[in-house]
Amino acid sequence: MLRKILPCLLSFGLLLASCKKGSTDDPSNQTDSLGAGWSKVDIGKGNQFIDIFFFGSTGFGTGGKNIFRSKDGGDTWSIAYQVELDITNTAMGSTANVVFVSAVGGKIYYTGNGGDSFDSTIVMDTGIYDAFFVNENTAYALGDNVWKTEDGGDSWNLLYAFTPSPGYYKTLYFTDELNGWISTGSGLFKTVDGGITWEKNTSELFSGVIGAIFFNDADNGYISNRNNILKTEDGGASWKIVFSEQDLLLDIHFPSKDTGYINLRKSIYKTTNGGLSWHREVKLNEHDGVMGTIELHFTDTGHGWASGSKGAILKYIR
Repeated sequence: MLRKILPCLLSFGLLLASCKKGSTDDPSNQTDSLGAGWSKVDIGKGNQFIDIFFFGSTGFGTGGKNIFRSKDGGDTWSIAYQVELDITNTAMGSTANVVFVSAVGGKIYYTGNGGDSFDSTIVMDTGIYDAFFVNENTAYALGDNVWKTEDGGDSWNLLYAFTPSPGYYKTLYFTDELNGWISTGSGLFKTVDGGITWEKNTSELFSGVIGAIFFNDADNGYISNRNNILKTEDGGASWKIVFSEQDLLLDIHFPSKDTGYINLRKSIYKTTNGGLSWHREVKLNEHDGVMGTIELHFTDTGHGWASGSKGAILKYIR
């Protein structure tokens, strides 16, 4: 989903450099604090997953030009494919259908057999920032424009052309084939007709950088707006702040209506009451070159992953 999820900059390299500033963690404390169910998984020194996505026990992690695959729920990883352009985001429609997009150029990589082989297609866009599957074969992708595939990523059709907004990270989230949300440099937009038309949200809350979007259904959803998590229960007609933090809020994932997770660079917080209250489950500290988490992904309330830490990912099993 990731989902996942990131706020403001064109490249993830710049994002990581930016997020390193302003930490309030004590670098003298060398111990990571991992809540019940969380553990670290070694992915090899020097590796770092910018995005992570699972469908059942099959998952993909992407870092730079490498696409890693796991077949055992993230316990072990191997390079499945190497690409020409750095991967920005990953989306899965099934264990077989997976697409990988890059913010540089209009090339979309995809596999239809779970990573045994890969292919690519080119769309007329300056770069594709994010993609999202609504079922096994149908997915949307976002660059300067909105694209749709109905064959697992082999071919893409242009749905809607936005005014180009270079220099901004863009993301999207769909609850079904009709209802979806996107963030561009121009603001937050909603569609109720599958991306054919888009209505801009005029709230001042969304005049700045939007990092992550997650909806449980067409009415109930969450958006990170730099330092706040905002929640709507009426399809975006109104919003309320349910979490605030000085550090950048990077990603959101709710495996159920009430249970959800958000992450900052070095912390992961959990709610079990739909955002009314939060408690910190993970705290990472400055040691061994750790940069912190970027992306969250859960397949259900008992299985989740967080990527970004150099040489390791975090895995959750309860």
